[in-house]
Amino acid sequence: MKFKLLSMFLLSAIFAMTIISAAGLTVSKNVLTFSNPEVTQSFTITPTINDSIEDNASYTVTVSEAILDEDGNEIALTITGALTEIDSAATVEINASVDYDTLKFGRTYTGELLVEDINNENETATVDIEIKPTYCTSGCNNDDMLKIDVDISNKEGYGEEDYEWYALDEIEFEITVENLDDDTIDDIIIEWCLYSVEDDKCDAKDEESNFKLKEDDEKEVIITYTVDPDDVDKGGDDYILFVKVYSDDKDYGEEVLCDEYSEEITIMIDDNFVIVGDVVFTETVACEDNLEIDAELWNIGDDDEEDVYVTIYNKELGLNERIDVGDIDQFEDKRIFFDTIIPAGTDEGQYWLEIRVFDEDDDLFENDNDDEARKTIKVNVEGNCVITSSSAKITALLNDETPDAISGEEIIVDAAITNTGDEETTYTLSIFGNSGWSTVEEFTPKTVTLGQGESKDISIILALDKDAEGDKEFTIRADFDDKYVEQIGAFTIFESEAQYGALSDHLRDNWFIYVIVLINVILIIAIIAVIKRMTAPRVSAM
Repeated sequence: MKFKLLSMFLLSAIFAMTIISAAGLTVSKNVLTFSNPEVTQSFTITPTINDSIEDNASYTVTVSEAILDEDGNEIALTITGALTEIDSAATVEINASVDYDTLKFGRTYTGELLVEDINNENETATVDIEIKPTYCTSGCNNDDMLKIDVDISNKEGYGEEDYEWYALDEIEFEITVENLDDDTIDDIIIEWCLYSVEDDKCDAKDEESNFKLKEDDEKEVIITYTVDPDDVDKGGDDYILFVKVYSDDKDYGEEVLCDEYSEEITIMIDDNFVIVGDVVFTETVACEDNLEIDAELWNIGDDDEEDVYVTIYNKELGLNERIDVGDIDQFEDKRIFFDTIIPAGTDEGQYWLEIRVFDEDDDLFENDNDDEARKTIKVNVEGNCVITSSSAKITALLNDETPDAISGEEIIVDAAITNTGDEETTYTLSIFGNSGWSTVEEFTPKTVTLGQGESKDISIILALDKDAEGDKEFTIRADFDDKYVEQIGAFTIFESEAQYGALSDHLRDNWFIYVIVLINVILIIAIIAVIKRMTAPRVSAM
């Protein structure tokens, strides 16, 4: 009998030990997060034994790791709740004596609570405390009225993920703002900030102009941001993108109506990576004009680089130009300049020029994803590309008013110039080769512009010297486009009748007098003949 009693006692003891060892606790939250203006959070403790609720359990909740503010002072936590002899879930309320104005948004202030079973020191649980000041100055308020959603896209650059950015990547924020209220909301403003946790500041930020939304309406805003190397030279994953939307209307204000979005961002920095940044170039260029390229190079790697050079390449244009850049320190930049003449006869169209960046070993720079340091620009070649010819024809004839060239007199030359080329041309006209025997009295025009096939008369008057005679020549010349054409005019100058002396001049000037005298002489002779005939003896017939 004693043996049975002893056996029962041992079994009871073993059972009791089993119950004690199986006793435990669970907490409803492992992390409590405070965001302004919140100062109170809660969680529950549930005693358990073999997955059932334990009777008459007692607990303590203490601060095992204090939360410190910016000045290193502890943020007090007040813990309340009935935690003794509980047989069901008990609520623990945590009140934080926090002044959010003394904290910095983007940072997380952390601490820890320890939950202990008074009856079993081995039964514990921890609850992390986080205090996260919001980008909205007074916390997120009334997000059931004004709502924000953000979609981030790495549109152009070297980052392979939307949340992994290299310096100079082009990032697009597609921001959707929705008015869920039944009234119009005015003066809506969007602000964004790329926050550096290490630097504890916004390395980049901007604001969009305000707008309004009618009830149940939404608006999509696209923001494009090129990652500035000067903003992200530290790199790493300690960056957060914040975007907030609020109303600046007098009826609301940011402290009343604000919603925000945040996303962790990683800034990628490889060991050796020099890339092409901003490029300014002649986007449209005519043949025989200058193509200019002004490019920015950035060393966005961790190391300083030596003997960097660039090539500008296009097979169709025959370009393969090397430009030595030299040394570029880490997160420093240099500019290069290149120009070339687009040859005449180049086919009009689009040409893709590739700018490549090489290291001192003649290797293209690559990042850790094997993406090469190349940038392509599109140049439009347009205008003046058809090879044209310019030419002219000159004719010269004596005018009908002066068909013969007489020494001492003027001659009129009818000349003309015709554009025989296939483009509009300006001609500069001149005359020479006549100074030894004549003087130019008139020569017009001296400059003329003619389209293809057009002609223009040239008026020439030459005063011939009195002693000029014989075969003579003069030349009309047209200069144009570094070329010229000439036309020779040839004719014979005859002696003037003035060589017969004063008699001929007298006869020419007084001819009518001599005509009268001649008529009188003829009349006298006729009268004499008549008289003689009348006085002559008559002969009678036999």
